[in-house]
Parts: sequence; structure tokens; C-alpha cells
Amino acid sequence: MAVLSEQIDWGQTSFTDVDLLEGERPETTLSLRDDSKGRRDTATDVLVLTNRRLIHLVDDGRAREAMFVWLEDVFAVRVGTERKGNIGGYIWGVIAFIAASLVWTVWDQPVLDVIVAGLVLLMGVYLVWDRINTAPLYQLSVSAGGSHMMMNVHRSVPPELVYAFTNRLFETKARGAHSGDDDDDPSSNATYFAPG
Repeated sequence: MAVLSEQIDWGQTSFTDVDLLEGERPETTLSLRDDSKGRRDTATDVLVLTNRRLIHLVDDGRAREAMFVWLEDVFAVRVGTERKGNIGGYIWGVIAFIAASLVWTVWDQPVLDVIVAGLVLLMGVYLVWDRINTAPLYQLSVSAGGSHMMMNVHRSVPPELVYAFTNRLFETKARGAHSGDDDDDPSSNATYFAPG
């Protein structure tokens, strides 16, 4: 759901030291993580579109990264999902079933072989269930000049938000906002996209 925002709430991220350039204003932000539960931790994975740059801020507690590209250099955005042909979960499920059968028939322990075989079989069932019921992972790739920004988008983020953000990026670029045209009211254009 899109929520209007006049500015980025830097205090909700670990990137309080990131400043915008003079005359630069936020246009749109897209949270790439699951914010639907209303968590207020400092973990960050957000794309910030300004009238001059595209900024990707990531902090998962282990690594912290900020990547900046000039908006005028962006020439392609790719949104894709993992291929449904990925059968890794099914293969591991079959291997678990075979291993459970072997443990049950080969191991000469009247009680332990049934318990261990059952546990291995449950792992295989879980792997197949997880593969069937897990939504595909979205990936967002932005090409700018000779650089490529590759980002994973949480499954809870509807693809419509990613497409709306992408459209906003190209609209901002097309209207020449990166040239320093500050006549517009910044609050009239700012939008925050977050799953919810």
C-alpha cells in the first residue's frame, strides 16, 4: 500500500549519516524487506529515489552498504522471479525419502531405526512442502552506466509496488528532475511504498 511521505525518516534506519545533495529531494522510497508486521528495528533494505540519484541502503546487522547512482545514468530496470523449474527442494525430498528407507531397513535397532527414519522422512516432507508453498523470490536489477545494482525483494512486497516504483523512476528521469528543477513542491511528489 502506498503511503504519502514528505521526507525519508532517516531516524528509522542506521543511515543517519547519509545526506542529500543541495537541491536534492526525495521522490519515492521502496522498502525491499517485510515491513508489514510494523517492526521498528534498525534493519534496512530500502531504495530511495531522489530528483537526482537512486540510492540503495542495506543494513542487516552484519553488513552495511550504501550504493548511489545518478538518475540520468539509469537505462534499464529488470524485475524477475526465480525460475519455477528449480527442483532442488524436490530432489532433496526424494533423497531424504531414500535415506529414511535405507536407515529403516539396514539399521538393526528396533526402536531407534524407526525414530531416525521418521525424522529424516519428515525433513524430506518439509523440503517438498516448503518448495510448493513458498512464493517466488523477486529480484530487482538496475543498470546505470557500467554499474548494476542487484537487490532481492522480500516475498511480502507485492510486484505492483516494484512496478510502480520503476515507473516513478523513469517518470522522474523523463521530466528532467535531476537537472535541479526545484519549482515543484517536494511534498507533492514524495511517496513511500511499503508492503502492508
